[in-house]
Amino acid sequence: MNEIEQTMRMIGASSSIFIDTTHQLSDKQLQLLSRGPSYVPPCLMYILFSNESMDDIVKKQFASLKHQLMNLFEKYNINLPLRMEIHDKTYREFKNLFFKPIPSNLFQRALYEKNLIQSIQYSLKKNNLILRRTANNMNTFYVGNVADFETKADRYLTRSEDYEVLININNKTNEKTLDISIKEMIDSMNSLLEKLKTHKAIKDG
Repeated sequence: MNEIEQTMRMIGASSSIFIDTTHQLSDKQLQLLSRGPSYVPPCLMYILFSNESMDDIVKKQFASLKHQLMNLFEKYNINLPLRMEIHDKTYREFKNLFFKPIPSNLFQRALYEKNLIQSIQYSLKKNNLILRRTANNMNTFYVGNVADFETKADRYLTRSEDYEVLININNKTNEKTLDISIKEMIDSMNSLLEKLKTHKAIKDG
C-alpha cells in the first residue's frame, strides 16, 4: 500500500484523524486516536497519579474548583463564615467522590489505555512525527512529519497577510530585548490611538 492509499484509508475510516505522512502506528493506536482530541479515557487520573497520595491528588484537582468558588464568593459578596462553610462542605464531598473505589473493569481499561497512549507517544517521538489538534474545532487530530509540518507552517506564515512577525524571541542576535520591543510596540499603538482621537476617528469610552 503506497503513502496516498494509506492516508485515504485512514481518512475513510475516521473523520477524527488526518494522517499526512507514513507511520508505524498500529490499528489499536489509530483506533484510540480516531476518537479525537476531546476523548478523555475513563478513570485515567487514578492511573496517571498512582505514585501520589489520594490527598495530594484531591488537592490538585480541587484547585480549579476552589478558584471558581472564590470568584463566586467575591461576586456575591459572601461573608467569611459562610465562605468557609461552603468551601469545607464542597471539599469534603469532592474528596469523598475520589475515595470511592472504581470497578475493576474500568481500572483495567484505564491501565490499558494509559499504556496505549504511552506507546503512541513513543512511536511519535521515535519516528519524528507530530500530533496536533486541528484549528477547525472539528475534534480532529493531525499526524504529520515534524520537519514537513514546520516547513508548511513557516511557508504559511511567510505568505499569509494575517500575521506579521514583530520580533523573534529565539533570535539571540536581536538588538533589543523583548521587554523593550514590547514597550515600543505599546507606545506606538498608544500614539496611533491618540492621533485617531485627535481627528475624532474614535471616541473615549
